[in-house]
Amino acid sequence: MLQEEIIERSPFVNIKLSFKEPSVLPQTIPLEIVQKMLSSAYRLLDSIRLTQYRREVIIRDIAVMELLFATGVRVFEICNIRISDINFANRYVKFYGKGSRERIV
Repeated sequence: MLQEEIIERSPFVNIKLSFKEPSVLPQTIPLEIVQKMLSSAYRLLDSIRLTQYRREVIIRDIAVMELLFATGVRVFEICNIRISDINFANRYVKFYGKGSRERIV
């Protein structure tokens, strides 16, 4: 209507628009892949010729994978776990996420 000079001023002049970029959600790992990863790790643990150090490393890796897949916590949160954050008696772990938010899982 402006181009054809039917109106002198656009009624949309005072409207403020803001467009947000769509956020891309993280993709999940298919269940079959998770099962294969964990099965492989547990098979390694059952190997006969493991040094004590190697056995402990595999147990640590399994614990990290189990926490990641079972709880959905971020890698950053797992990397910052302290012994004092783990409560074996009541079976929970405290995680500190973005903005120092505390979550108990």
